[in-house]
Amino acid sequence: MAGILISAESQAEAFVKGNPKFTEVSSQIFDGLSSRGRISCLDATRAVDILFQQLSTHLDSIGIEVAKPSSKELQSLFAAAGHENSGLGLDKAEFNDFYAKVVIYAAKKAASGFAQSYGRGILVGMVGLMAVKGALRSVPLVGLLASPLLGLLPTLLVGPALGVAATYVIRKDGLGAVRDRLFGVNPNKKDQFQKG
Repeated sequence: MAGILISAESQAEAFVKGNPKFTEVSSQIFDGLSSRGRISCLDATRAVDILFQQLSTHLDSIGIEVAKPSSKELQSLFAAAGHENSGLGLDKAEFNDFYAKVVIYAAKKAASGFAQSYGRGILVGMVGLMAVKGALRSVPLVGLLASPLLGLLPTLLVGPALGVAATYVIRKDGLGAVRDRLFGVNPNKKDQFQKG
């Protein structure tokens, strides 16, 4: 299992490093921070902070929390890139190696945050869709008529999508707002049937 994860991580790193947009962004960051063709480890750490700040800003809006790496995690990222004792700082190639590790680490953190935020919703969406499809198929006449249509809704694709959508709406607006939208209740209007 560990071999599969290492292989997947090395393929992800090759993909990231081979991406022209990554190379462009990494070069821009390096050029903005470098002096005499090298950047200090402190500047590289600031670049990581900026990346995670921007990532957090974008993902917070959809309910996914991504925490900045701790100093210990940053040290392990430097070590993974082979630059743990880099007193002279990093040159452009070393910074690209380091920043690729950071981007992969950020993707792992974002995926973990997504699973924590939406995992239950995905599971409930799949189980709920399976239950509804099973219930509809078990009704004698309805099941016969609905079976071809239900076959068009693949549970493994539609269930998670429903779960993510429901979780997003509930987190964004709350259950009260969902109820109000579904049943047409307007909280700004007072009870129409009050005597007065």
